[in-house]
Amino acid sequence: YLSDHVEHLELAKVWHDAATIDPEIAETRRRERARRQARVRQGIEAAATRPDIDPEIAAAALTAMLEEFAQRWFVEAEGPGRRAQDVVAASETLAALWLAAIGLQPDTAIR
Repeated sequence: YLSDHVEHLELAKVWHDAATIDPEIAETRRRERARRQARVRQGIEAAATRPDIDPEIAAAALTAMLEEFAQRWFVEAEGPGRRAQDVVAASETLAALWLAAIGLQPDTAIR
């Protein structure tokens, strides 16, 4: 997701802005978001995380974090850069945050 944003930066900008005024684009973004959320929810369920974590809510929150992070960090250029190492560093940090949020450590994650 992050590397796609960087690779297609101008398209990410236009797509984000267009979704605020074009209902068809907004619906397409909602469908893609739902697909990503479903994958995240399935991963959380498969990992048998903490019982106080609702997989549906957690998936929605983590997906929102990823989308907003990509928008701010790369599209709006709040991050240090858009080089491959910047994307890798962001990906690794976000993965660690996601795992910690659902009660897993990197070495216990499903691969």
